[in-house]
Amino acid sequence: MPLKEIITKGDLPHWYMPGAAHFVTYRLVDTFLLDVLQRMRATRVEQLPRETDESADSNLLRSKIHKLFFRAFDRYLDQGLGNRWLAMPEIAKIVVDNLYHYHQSKYYLLEYTVLPNHVGWEVRRA
Repeated sequence: MPLKEIITKGDLPHWYMPGAAHFVTYRLVDTFLLDVLQRMRATRVEQLPRETDESADSNLLRSKIHKLFFRAFDRYLDQGLGNRWLAMPEIAKIVVDNLYHYHQSKYYLLEYTVLPNHVGWEVRRA
């Protein structure tokens, strides 16, 4: 039986899949050149099938294109461009302490990594 997603409304919609793990990446503002990000996004949009096509093949292609986009995004991000504030131990500690702040109350922190210019973490709702 597939999981039923819950959509909440606030300033933006949020999708929550009960029992699912959620992986989040956030980055410092200058890690991407704007034109690079715009080109990556435009390429993804050009490759996607029309939204009116809901065939199984179309959905598989859509999923593959999104995965390729995020792979390219991650590879670019992993170059460590921009300011590297998170490489400073005192700043990285603030980030890690923040990740643990709601551990076991709002979520279970499963894993995290603090890189010089971005943070990745995985949680499961408590």
